[in-house]
Amino acid sequence: MKIRTRVSLWYAAILAASLVLMAGVLYNELVVESRLVAAAGKPKEPIEQEIIEVVLFYGIPTAMALLVGGWWLMRRALTPLDRLTQAAERIHASNLHERLPRSENGDELDRLTEVFNAMMARLQDSFSHIREFTLHASHELKTPLAILHVELETLMNDAATTQAQRESLASHLDEIQRLSRIVQGLALLAKADAGQVTLAQEPVRLDELVQDSFADAQILAHPRKIRVDLTACDEVVP
Repeated sequence: MKIRTRVSLWYAAILAASLVLMAGVLYNELVVESRLVAAAGKPKEPIEQEIIEVVLFYGIPTAMALLVGGWWLMRRALTPLDRLTQAAERIHASNLHERLPRSENGDELDRLTEVFNAMMARLQDSFSHIREFTLHASHELKTPLAILHVELETLMNDAATTQAQRESLASHLDEIQRLSRIVQGLALLAKADAGQVTLAQEPVRLDELVQDSFADAQILAHPRKIRVDLTACDEVVP
């Protein structure tokens, strides 16, 4: 049964009970008591006075009961949504395999839970494919980078290589080593995401990081005739 159908039926039941109660009170006040008063020969109260008494003693409590009943219905209807929200907040990148509990009653929240779980399954598959691709790509890149590294070292040690060529080869060798570290880092991150390794945090020399970035920026800026300056980079003593 749909949520709106259940809420409508519950509220209709409360409203019907309230109307029946009010009808009974009005019948008792306006008909039964009037007959009893007439039979006893007592003076009859004005109709306005009886209506005021009904409104004060029965109408206002009935209205309050309707308000409380409506609040209770909405709270009861939104309780499953609160549970789903709490369950969804517990899901993050490391536990994408978890799924939200379904009520199996076929309402809107059950359908929403089904769609959300299907989306989480697709995300889990996507994350798995990304990790597998990263591991595979890093593994495939290790061999050509190692070959390039060996060839550059061979050229640097060649007696026919000039000093200018050695400096250029040394720069290329640094970039190859940097690429190798990046590939190793990608493989490490992929394994860490898969829970295969535990990352250990360690201090980082910010001055060395800035200098490496400055050197890379100079290499990239030179073909475009852009000047890159490093105004200050004090040595950081750990």
